Amino acid sequence: MADFNPYPHVFSPFSIGNMELKNRLVFSPVVSGHATIRDGEVTDNLVDFIGACARTGVARVGIGATPVDFGRARDFFGCLSVTRDTDVAGIRRLAEEVHRYNARFSVEILHAGRIAKPEALAGRKAYVPWLAPDMDPDRFMQVEEEQMDEVVDLFCNAARRLVEAGCDEVLIHGAHGNFVSAFLSPATNQRDDSYGGSFENRIRFPLRLLKAVREQVGSSLNIEYRISQNEYAEGTITLEEVIAFLQQASRYIDSAHLSGGWIFDPNWIRKMMPSYCEPRCLNIER
Repeated sequence: MADFNPYPHVFSPFSIGNMELKNRLVFSPVVSGHATIRDGEVTDNLVDFIGACARTGVARVGIGATPVDFGRARDFFGCLSVTRDTDVAGIRRLAEEVHRYNARFSVEILHAGRIAKPEALAGRKAYVPWLAPDMDPDRFMQVEEEQMDEVVDLFCNAARRLVEAGCDEVLIHGAHGNFVSAFLSPATNQRDDSYGGSFENRIRFPLRLLKAVREQVGSSLNIEYRISQNEYAEGTITLEEVIAFLQQASRYIDSAHLSGGWIFDPNWIRKMMPSYCEPRCLNIER
């Protein structure tokens, strides 16, 4: 019988950076809500959930939306914590569970920025790259060098803990309008200093962050960067800018995760359909 399989490479092994994958199927990062609400500690339910993902036969399992700061950076409750050295033992349980099934384990880390949970902020101001005229200064704070240094350190320390826990990859979330992605978009970054306005200025902080994380982990951890290839709103990042940014980011990352949309405008969700990113993603790949 003729072989009609249109995807002959799906189950063939390949490598990304230093990470060998048994096939080309992966679980995208997901928040299960099974970590403890208050502290983000690993629970038996979370281990079971991650194990169930790995048992499906995929090559990589990702856990999503892991904040680098449990106060200012969290956008979900029940998410994992990588903010304390004491978190390493629990994360190691997750990595070991995934490795039991010959799969690789990836953890997505982020800073929520303006979409941080108000309950988690507990009266603190949310960090944003640019305080737009319509933003409440009692709720949001435009970051300066001191806060940028703080955020870079938070990401580096989170990545260090993932190395210590035996993880295979860190996915840095720079999509959907969170803190890092807001630097890239002209709609959310109109600063008048060296970090805003022009494309060259807008990419400065994300590249600085990626460089610092790479220097922190060396070759011991793969780095993937998640980006909105289209924010589906007027005046936002262009396809040409996404490509130009990823070309520069390639010095520090092993792969790119192409997503879409931003959290401020729910209308983009109506575009969610099979392969909704495909046309632009193919252009980026080329």
